[in-house]
Amino acid sequence: MALNDKLVVLTRAHEDNQALRVRLEHAGVRVLEVPTAQFADVALTDDHLRFLETCDAVTFASAHAVAAFARQLSADEVHGIHCLVAAVGPTTTAALERIGLPAGLTAHTPSTGHALAELLSARLNHPSRILVVQARQSQPELVDLLHAAGHEVRVAVVYENVEPLAPTAELRAEMAQAQAIYLAAPSAADRLLAWAPDLRDRPLVAIGGTTAAALRDKHGIQPAAQAASPDLADVAAALLSLCA
Repeated sequence: MALNDKLVVLTRAHEDNQALRVRLEHAGVRVLEVPTAQFADVALTDDHLRFLETCDAVTFASAHAVAAFARQLSADEVHGIHCLVAAVGPTTTAALERIGLPAGLTAHTPSTGHALAELLSARLNHPSRILVVQARQSQPELVDLLHAAGHEVRVAVVYENVEPLAPTAELRAEMAQAQAIYLAAPSAADRLLAWAPDLRDRPLVAIGGTTAAALRDKHGIQPAAQAASPDLADVAAALLSLCA
């Protein structure tokens, strides 16, 4: 089978797939998008806004968190933030630049909450006051590690991942032909396998250890591959390894 006959399924929200899609298509692979997530804003509280005025750092776990946060503040309020701004990954950093709130600290290689917690603890005095801006379903490692390091942490949930409409029978049949199906969160595995249980026999690729563990522990599935890190190059390499 020629490389351009190989199919990779991407299950993130459409806007999150684009850089990966371009890289895969450039490599000659056909890409099918079947989103397992769509996003809805969650309102900031007055308590969050008061904490933001006096905190030492504010962190953002994703570009979606940046966008949902910015939709709830005026441009003047955003530009009035003078504490350390920290981000997980270059995509989140770019989103902060777009709203005029440059990141002073970015976790990159790897782009993980664990890495950002280590960078923050190295930069900040102990204890510091940190506002963590994230999704309702975010992994707990950033908050847990900051708490463990002795910081005062407040979590601001600004968006949540809700389930989209299930794919049609025709789409599920096409997915069953894939050489790789990419899962970027445990919730993606849960929804995909609820929609199409037969896909458990297809090559499922996990973004990292948390998603891989969810596949094994909750679904009894050994992932066909796991990305070395959540970074674009490593995810693409894991997917393309199954299309050789």
